[in-house]
Amino acid sequence: MSISVRVPAIHPFQALLDFIRTGTIHITRHNVTSLLETADFLLFDGAKQRCEKFLERELHVSNCLAFMAYAEQFACKALLSAAVSVAVTHWADVVAQEEFEELPKETLLGLLQSDELFVPQEDVVFDAVLRWVTVEPEEREQDFLELVGLVRVPFLSLSFLDRLVERSKRPTRDVSVRLVKTLESCPPLSWTGATRSPCTGRSYDNLYVLAGKHDTEQQQLFQYHPRTSTWHACSPLRRRNFTQYAVAAAGNSPLRHRRRAAWGNRGPRRAT
Repeated sequence: MSISVRVPAIHPFQALLDFIRTGTIHITRHNVTSLLETADFLLFDGAKQRCEKFLERELHVSNCLAFMAYAEQFACKALLSAAVSVAVTHWADVVAQEEFEELPKETLLGLLQSDELFVPQEDVVFDAVLRWVTVEPEEREQDFLELVGLVRVPFLSLSFLDRLVERSKRPTRDVSVRLVKTLESCPPLSWTGATRSPCTGRSYDNLYVLAGKHDTEQQQLFQYHPRTSTWHACSPLRRRNFTQYAVAAAGNSPLRHRRRAAWGNRGPRRAT
């Protein structure tokens, strides 16, 4: 019987010894993982936390799933939380990444259960489940009903439901069609009216607010993001004498309709 003992690499080990002596450590994209893993092995929590903070600043839609797996492997709680936050708030972009297809089932379940999951429409969540299952249908088809049961069916769009019905009428040679037929014949319990518990939608509309007096040179326009509880200043309205406003959102673009008081030969009139 042989016993293998892991020996830290010399360069990160030396850097950690210098950190103990000086309290400083030089972290780059090239050495951050070796430093973190060595610090984790040697239980140097201070150095490990600095490496975590560095990786948090490197988080992006394109790498958040890989960072989630890495953070779980080395018990980096702060990094894991930050990576999950990026994933659930940019879900539509995250599911387009190749790493999404390789997600473990339990990780996907955790993300789908989150109330923090932000999507333009719940349809995106259903499509994500369908895509994940069809990557390896032989192994994953048995998990379809469990996963799709986490889709919040009251918030699926009518046009999307219509497309599902049409797809269910096609021949079953296609994997996605077979899955939809399974859903039609045996819907998950969470989708049935008797057992479906109340749930909230996971899409958020933006709110636009005008501020300032109507007779000034310009009025300020602000956009409120309910998902992040933040305000964003938009380009101001630069015309005067608007007496009525209506502001609506088309996607992320505000559409402004205005009515202005105008004077004609016979007194005031309304001009649009």
